[in-house]
Amino acid sequence: MQTYIYPGSSGRDPFRRSTARRARSEDSKALPIADFSSLKITGIISGSLGNFALISGPSEGYIARSGRLFNESDQEVPGVSVVFRDELIILISEDNEIYELNLP
Repeated sequence: MQTYIYPGSSGRDPFRRSTARRARSEDSKALPIADFSSLKITGIISGSLGNFALISGPSEGYIARSGRLFNESDQEVPGVSVVFRDELIILISEDNEIYELNLP
C-alpha cells in the first residue's frame, strides 16, 4: 500500500472535531449527495479504532467512518453506507446504487 501524507489545506487535523462547531439540533442532517462520481478519496487511515477516509467533493469534504459518511459539520449524510476494501471505498445509496472510489 502506498503511503500518502495529507498536507492539509486549512492547517487543521481533519480527523479532529473543530472547536468552532456549529450548534446542531437533533433534526439537523446533511444534504444527500447528488452525484457520487464527483467524489475523490484524499486519504485512508486504518488502525485499531477502525477505518477512516477523507473524501473530497466539489463543494465540501466528507469523512467516512463506522460504515457511514459525515460532512464537515459532522452530520451524517442520509442514505449512504460505506464499505472499506484496502485502497477502495464502496459507497452504497439507499436506492442500492453502488459507486467505487479508488485512491489516486
